[in-house]
Order: sequence, then C-alpha cells, then structure tokens
Amino acid sequence: MATPYNILLEDEDRTLWQGAANVAGYKELAPWMRMACNKEARLTAERQGREDSHHTVTTHLISNLLLCSFRHALGRMTYVTGECADWLTQWWHIMPRQWQEQIHDDIRQAIEHNAAGHACDVEQWKRVLALPIKDAAA
Repeated sequence: MATPYNILLEDEDRTLWQGAANVAGYKELAPWMRMACNKEARLTAERQGREDSHHTVTTHLISNLLLCSFRHALGRMTYVTGECADWLTQWWHIMPRQWQEQIHDDIRQAIEHNAAGHACDVEQWKRVLALPIKDAAA
C-alpha cells in the first residue's frame, strides 16, 4: 500500500488545512478527489526531483475538481447530486467568485428547463443556490 502524502491545502496567502493524508480532514474529500490529490503530489514531487511525500494541494486544484464533479452531477438522478451539493457546501469558500456565479447560473437554468433531475435532486441544488457569492472585492 502506498504511503499517504502529507497534504497542505492552501490558497495564495493562507493555509486552509494541513495534515497527513490519512487523517479525518483529508478523508472528508471524496475518494476520487483524494486519488487526484495523491497523483498530483506524486507528479509534482517527481517534477521537482524530490523523493519526499510532501506536497501542496492548491485551492485551484480542489476548485477544478469541484467544478468538474458539479458539471458531471447536474441533471443526474442519483446519489451523486447530494454528494456534490455537500462537497460544494463544504468547499464553497475556496471557489473563485466567477465559478460560484457560473454554478448558480447553471443550476438556475437547469431548474428552469426541468433538467436538474428529480424533485429530490432539485432540492439538493437549491441548497447550493442558497450559498452566498463572494463579494467582488474579496
């Protein structure tokens, strides 16, 4: 079994979370997100000629993974809708403002065109619509 990486989740100016990849905060990420983080950690260490197991996972990477999972989940009629809404709620604060706006617009359009899934799925997406958009100055 591979040694878990030490993960430092940060944005441009502050640390958001830090710890070993096998602790609770890291385990809250979806399994495929953990795999992506571990792969990115390994590839970055190789590019930098390091053999250690330390890596910084940027908010940009997490935001990209969230946006991709959202785009996959919107319109699906499966458990992934609720899971994705949970992930977006948990990590919303790191998403760029423009992406927050795009996600809200996509959800509104899907609901308007009856393409957001079943009623239970729409309720999950409404939770995301309730999340505030960052201030333009933020």
